[in-house]
Amino acid sequence: MLLGLTDWIVPRMGIYGFWTALVISLTVAGLLLTYYLARASRKRLHRDQGILL
Repeated sequence: MLLGLTDWIVPRMGIYGFWTALVISLTVAGLLLTYYLARASRKRLHRDQGILL
C-alpha cells in the first residue's frame, strides 16, 4: 500500500507499486519460511539422533 498510494518512501507508483510490494513481500515470506523449516528440521534431526542443541 505504501508504494502504490503514498509518496512517503518514493514518489507515488500506482499499480507498479502494488506489484513491487507484492513481489517483495512474497520473497521475504519465502525466505523466512525457508529459514524456519531448515531450523525446525535441523532441530528434529538432532533430537532424533539423541543430540541436544
